[in-house]
Amino acid sequence: MSKNSSVKFILSFMRKNGGNTFIFLAYWISVFFVASQNFFFNYYVAKGLQTSVDGMMQKDFSSFLGGFILVLRSFGILIIVMGIFSYINDYVVKKITSIIKEYFFKKVLRLKPFFDEKYTSGKIMTLYNSDIEKVESIYSNQILNLLMAIVGALGGAVIIFKLNKYIFIYIITIGIFNLILNYIFIKKMKVNSRNIQNTISKQTEHISNFLSGSYIIKAFNNENFFIKIFKNTTKKYFDFSKKRAKYDAGISFVNNASEYFEFAGLLIISGFFSLKGAISIGSVLLCVQLGRPIIDLFKALSSYFSNIQSILASTERISNILNLNDEEINEKEFFENNTKNFQETPYAIEFDNVSFSYNKDKYIFKDLSFKVKSGSKTLLVGNSGIGKSTILKILLKYHTNYSGNIFVFGKSLKDYDVHELRKLFSYVPQNSFLFNDSIFENIHYGNINKSSDEIIKVSKKVRSHEFIEKLPNKYETTLTNNGNTLSGGQKQRLAIARALLKDAPIFIFDEPTSSLNEKLKDKINSVIKNTMQNKTFFLISHEFNSEDYDEVITLDFNKVKI
Repeated sequence: MSKNSSVKFILSFMRKNGGNTFIFLAYWISVFFVASQNFFFNYYVAKGLQTSVDGMMQKDFSSFLGGFILVLRSFGILIIVMGIFSYINDYVVKKITSIIKEYFFKKVLRLKPFFDEKYTSGKIMTLYNSDIEKVESIYSNQILNLLMAIVGALGGAVIIFKLNKYIFIYIITIGIFNLILNYIFIKKMKVNSRNIQNTISKQTEHISNFLSGSYIIKAFNNENFFIKIFKNTTKKYFDFSKKRAKYDAGISFVNNASEYFEFAGLLIISGFFSLKGAISIGSVLLCVQLGRPIIDLFKALSSYFSNIQSILASTERISNILNLNDEEINEKEFFENNTKNFQETPYAIEFDNVSFSYNKDKYIFKDLSFKVKSGSKTLLVGNSGIGKSTILKILLKYHTNYSGNIFVFGKSLKDYDVHELRKLFSYVPQNSFLFNDSIFENIHYGNINKSSDEIIKVSKKVRSHEFIEKLPNKYETTLTNNGNTLSGGQKQRLAIARALLKDAPIFIFDEPTSSLNEKLKDKINSVIKNTMQNKTFFLISHEFNSEDYDEVITLDFNKVKI
């Protein structure tokens, strides 16, 4: 997506994707009033000074006093009105940012699994924290500051032009000269800003990798290696930032020089016309006061184009991920009042000449065919790397680019909506994942409509209740770092409890005991056998054990033995 399209997309959140007409109008009305405050401040100060100074020169006390009263009265009104509109503007900006963050979270949640390898968890976190913060500055600072400068400059320019066109031409000339010099520096900053954001993203990735893999890093004594990698990234960030500092210093020099020339020139030119009697002393002060916002406009344009480079890079990255394709999801709840008995269908799962490959050169499996009877306990056995886990990912529609036919309860997999399909499966992956939340909520995620009693019931079924009750906070014990304070068997039992709570017609297990010792394997296998009554149970393993299974399917390089 181009940068212009990215900005349009980000601004669209005022009215779409969670925004509405009220937010849109509230933002633009409030931002216009807040942007006008500098002009009104400068205008009433200039008019007050003009009136007071001219009254002083003419020894007119009422005019002299009138100027101060005008300023004080205007300030009182501005403080109240601008305070109200500043609050409205800040509220609306925070609301829009919340909408973008919520939309971003929903989008990431609905993206196809394995949607793009370049989006690591570290990059996603950088997008959410750093880049969305920069996107917020479009609403909170960039538009406001630019509009503030435009309103102040236009108001001042009209008044000065009416007062003396030569002074007006001088100010505009200085401003254009300032803008041209700034543009030279800004042009060099585009690539630099993108590089800075990329290195920030890399730093976040490194920290994320260390936090999630600290045990492995320490076990292999690789701390110094990771420190070296982080140092290299930090050095790159410093080098890019140092270059940015040079450009910023150049822009600052140009802006300060322009401001000094403008002020000195204004005094000389307006003083000249005052000596000639063309304008009063008060008008000289008015020109000085209202001339600054015109120069400020050109400085604001320079600052805007300078800051916008890194903001555009952020909006582009955010927009790219927000425009990735979602899974095909039907938002309507499926089978809310469903009374269908799935066991009446002869086969729960059917693969008919199914082929799959990650690339066209090498198939994971080809022309694969097998059937799993409804209500049966079926074991799929095969060596590691032969495609067993891939079968599960296809069944859950994580991968859709397969050929052949797959049926679930007699209906083609391609005809299922993603939500509709996944409600049919209770899934226990090879590596049980536990959220940074309480034990209660970790089980509750299986079915958020279930009660506390039902959560305790499934915990007892999988023999987790005992060890949970021994913990200091029992079910309210908070787990962190994927439950690293629990044993492998305890974690696996919680994952099985979560799957049981869902109570789907098909249970699928992917190598549920592969990382456990023999004692724990026996415990988990016992739990599985005793809790899968009246369900279709489909277990994938590389270990051959036909005991207590109705059917064993052996997968051996595309050959299926039953």
